[in-house]
Amino acid sequence: MRTKSRKTNKINVVTLGLAIYQRLRILPMILIHNHPSGKIEPSTFDLRLTNTLKTAAKTLDIKVLDHLIVTEKTYFSFADENLL
Repeated sequence: MRTKSRKTNKINVVTLGLAIYQRLRILPMILIHNHPSGKIEPSTFDLRLTNTLKTAAKTLDIKVLDHLIVTEKTYFSFADENLL
């Protein structure tokens, strides 16, 4: 199995994930999806899915650090809004 590291805004996400694991001893996960409509508010489905994935991740000792909804101009962070 090959893994690719991808740089996003000059942050290597693989390196960041490993650094978090080494320091906190947790496997981190950040959920990200887009809203092409430009509406930044999470839908009922987004909220439900976040809770479902957070619960599933917990059973695997994975910590969901954030869930981001991105649009062309801005983003919404579940962590910033205390929704995690």
